[in-house]
Amino acid sequence: MRHPFRIHVRGLDTSVGSDGRASVYAAIRSLLSRRSPRGCAQGGCGLCAVRLIAGEVVLLGPMSASKLAVGGPDPARVLACRIASASDLVIELGESLLRLSGRPVGASDIEKQ
Repeated sequence: MRHPFRIHVRGLDTSVGSDGRASVYAAIRSLLSRRSPRGCAQGGCGLCAVRLIAGEVVLLGPMSASKLAVGGPDPARVLACRIASASDLVIELGESLLRLSGRPVGASDIEKQ
């Protein structure tokens, strides 16, 4: 199946296809080198927090405000399990997903959160 949208993951320098129907988290799970937990998939646990750098998304459901506020206010922070691609996207993984990617997490990564 051809995926109409690409999700570029900044920092991993890779991208993955998205059909625009499944969540962004479902699409990026294949990029994680360690076994990625499913998380709650309902916007409440915060495991799938990402920063939306560019692109448009469709909201699939509510997100926990407390999980979005971790590390201070950031209007670009979203929960990948609660959004779907509406265009090509550029995202940065949050700390939890960075750890699952196998990429070392440094202080500069945490400061961005």
